[in-house]
Amino acid sequence: MMQLKVNDLSGLQQRKPLGPNEVGLMVRYVNEENEQLLQNGVMLGWGIGNIVTDLDHRRKQQHNNTGFDFYPYLQIQREGRLIFVRGSKDGKIWVDFPGSPYVKPKWLDKVLQVGPYQASYSEKYGYGRLSDFNLYEFH
Repeated sequence: MMQLKVNDLSGLQQRKPLGPNEVGLMVRYVNEENEQLLQNGVMLGWGIGNIVTDLDHRRKQQHNNTGFDFYPYLQIQREGRLIFVRGSKDGKIWVDFPGSPYVKPKWLDKVLQVGPYQASYSEKYGYGRLSDFNLYEFH
């Protein structure tokens, strides 16, 4: 399980989205056939708030329309073939995001890459400031 906190991102202080900028937490599996990933992020544009992207042969995205009232604490947890994607306002009480848990049978017993990400989907400048990185391993 990995979790982090989104402290700031482009447009948050101004309370105005400054372009398509996204920050968050990602888990990724790469095999010979393709790349598969699951992102738990925040995007302020279009009132999105928290957004989950599932890239596995196709791109599926779901969000909670929280806009600037997004959940700043993000978490991804693997339990066998299930991947839970959650958010929290305080880092203590966690809420499953739309689509969670995601069923990933090909990821069972595989080594996955996890970590933070930031992406700007235009030529506009974007940034994210993250903290409270925690990585837990359960047996």
